[in-house]
Amino acid sequence: MGAEVVAFSHSPSKKKEAEELGASIFVDTSDKAQVDSVRGTLNFLLVTANGGDMANEYVTWMDLEGQIIYLAIPPNKMSYRAFEFIMNEVAITGSAIGGMNVIKRMLDFAAEHNIRPIIERFPMSKINDAIERVESGRIRYRAVLEN
Repeated sequence: MGAEVVAFSHSPSKKKEAEELGASIFVDTSDKAQVDSVRGTLNFLLVTANGGDMANEYVTWMDLEGQIIYLAIPPNKMSYRAFEFIMNEVAITGSAIGGMNVIKRMLDFAAEHNIRPIIERFPMSKINDAIERVESGRIRYRAVLEN
C-alpha cells in the first residue's frame, strides 16, 4: 500500500516470516549496527510486544514528529527521558481494541485489501493448552477457541 514496513525482533529466525508478511526491512534488535541503521527514520512505530524496557530506545528510532503507538500493555511502569521525545516532537499514544465502528471499519478494510489473520485454532477442550501457548509466547499470532 505504499508504506515501507520495518519489522523489529530480537529473534533473527523471524526475518523470513516478516518479509513474507510484507516487511521490506528486518531489524534484529540484538544487533546494534542494524538498530543504528534505522535510528531517526521511522514515522510510525506500532509496538505489539509488551517490552516496556525499550521505551527510551523506541524514541530514538523516530523521525521528527513520529508517532509511537502502543498496542500491547507493558507489564511494568514505563519511563522516558523527556529530551528525546520533546526535541524530536515524538508523540506517544496507545490504542485499545476500539468500539464497534472502529472494528467494522477495520474488517471492511481487511476484506477490501484481502488481509487475512494468522491464527491457531483450538477446540474448547484444549483451552488450557491455548492459554499456556499464549502465556509462554509460543502462539503465532492469535489463539482462536472453537466451540
